[in-house]
Amino acid sequence: IVPVVKDSIYGSTLVEEIWEAARIRVNNNEVEEGLSIFQECISIYEQVYGTLHPATAKAYNSLAQIYADLKHFPESCAYARKAYRIYERTTGIDSVDSFGALSKIAYGESQNKSLYNSIQCYKHLIDLYSNIYGEDHPTIVTCLTSIAISLQNFQLVNESLKVFENAVSDAETTYGKDS
Repeated sequence: IVPVVKDSIYGSTLVEEIWEAARIRVNNNEVEEGLSIFQECISIYEQVYGTLHPATAKAYNSLAQIYADLKHFPESCAYARKAYRIYERTTGIDSVDSFGALSKIAYGESQNKSLYNSIQCYKHLIDLYSNIYGEDHPTIVTCLTSIAISLQNFQLVNESLKVFENAVSDAETTYGKDS
């Protein structure tokens, strides 16, 4: 006899309805009201799921994307950092959600005119991918390209060129010379 263990994750429909109402407000150009509702919704997520739960991290990550879409990059980075911390502790450093949140931080920092923080995040991503999946993972090429573009946006053309050359070299190693 083998015991059957059933597992279900509690899901709150109320918090999803509130989230949708906030999204509708933002889409109807009632941005401040919508963002205020999103703030309340985040606190409800924390009450329903707890502060260290993947659903809470997903809400923070979604809110970070909403702020990025509205060109509010400091707030976007702050929420992406919260999401990353939670994902790192609940799903692991090697989860796709953790990688996505860290990528969002790196991009947001670049848009926030914080080149050093952006490069540090991309470097951390490269280190994680190299250590977990090997040095020939395709995402490493993407990270190097993103670093080069960030350098280019800050008028650091020579440094950007060196990173682009690194990205091309890695791409040839990863995909082959004829790709």
